[in-house]
Amino acid sequence: MNGQRLSVFITAVAGGLGTFLPWMTISMGPMSRTESGIGAGASDAWIILFLFSIAAFGSLVGDRTQPVKGGTRITVIVLVVIGALIAIVDMDNFNSAMGGGFRLMAVESSIGFGLYLIVIAGFLLPILAFAVKGGGDYATRFPGRARGAAGPGESPEGGC
Repeated sequence: MNGQRLSVFITAVAGGLGTFLPWMTISMGPMSRTESGIGAGASDAWIILFLFSIAAFGSLVGDRTQPVKGGTRITVIVLVVIGALIAIVDMDNFNSAMGGGFRLMAVESSIGFGLYLIVIAGFLLPILAFAVKGGGDYATRFPGRARGAAGPGESPEGGC
C-alpha cells in the first residue's frame, strides 16, 4: 500500500476510534463517571464515526500503489475536518455547560481523550494527505523482491 494512502487510512481509523474512547469525565467526591460519545448515545458521535469511516474507505478505493489524489483526497479531507469541527463544538458545549451555573456540591469535570483524538486526527489527516509522498507499493520495496526486477532508475542487469 502506498505510504500516503496508508497514513491517511491510519489517521482516519484513529479518528473513528475516538468516538469509542472517553469524551467526558465527571467526578463528585469519590464517585466518577466516564462516558464515550457512542456509549452516551450522542448523535454527534455517530456522525463523526460515519465521516471518519467514509474517509477511511476513501483511502482504500482505487489503485493502492498510488497516492490518494484529486477529488477523493479533497473529499476525505473535507469529511475529517467537518468531524473535527463537530468535536470542537462538542468540547465547547461541554465546557460551557459545566462552567456556569450554581452548584451545591464540588463537581470536577474534564474532557476525555476521545474528543482530543478526533480533533488531532481531523487536522493531521489533511497535512498527511499533502505532505507524505508515498513512494510506492511497500509490498514490492522490501529487499526480498525477485532479482532481475528493475526498480525505478535501475537497469535490469543490476549493474551501475
